[in-house]
Parts: sequence; C-alpha cells; structure tokens
Amino acid sequence: MYLVIRKYDDVRGSVEELEKKLAEGFLPLIEKTAGFIDYYNFATKDGSLVAISVFESEAGAKESTSLAAYWVQQNLNGFISQPPKILAGDVILHHPKPGLAKAS
Repeated sequence: MYLVIRKYDDVRGSVEELEKKLAEGFLPLIEKTAGFIDYYNFATKDGSLVAISVFESEAGAKESTSLAAYWVQQNLNGFISQPPKILAGDVILHHPKPGLAKAS
C-alpha cells in the first residue's frame, strides 16, 4: 500500500461547505483512480485541511496528487490559496481493529 498526505494551510471558508464540495466533487473522481483504497479528510484547529489517500501502489497515489492539484485549483480557489505540503510513501505497518477491516 502507498499513502499520500496533503496538508493545505490557511484554509478559508466553512468546514461544512468544504466537506460538501469534496464529497460531491472530488471523492467521486478519486474513487475512480487506479488502485484506490481509502480517503480521509479532516480540518485542524489551526485552520489547515488535511487529506489522506491510500492506494495499492505509488502510481495511483501520484495520479491522485495530480488530480487533486487540478481539482483544488478549479473548485476550491476561494478556500485554498497555496499548494499543499505533501508527504508520501509505502505503508510499512497497517493494523486495522479486528472486525473493522473492509471486505474486498
């Protein structure tokens, strides 16, 4: 598995509006990316927005990062004014709580 974290600082606007835009606009796109496994998004108390994407391989993760950059520029211009800080790498340990793992 390969994981990508994108952290957007100084995000403006309401979390509810961002959540709606992401759920209706971005999530359907990223779900179609090759090797997609999971997606998380959360707002921090200091005004940042953090997205965590999990893929089967680095290739899908790279594709999602390009997709996210384009989508954010086109759809979240009033909320996000600068590129994210990106962390990415191979998952070296994954341990879901027994009984909570998704069925394949």
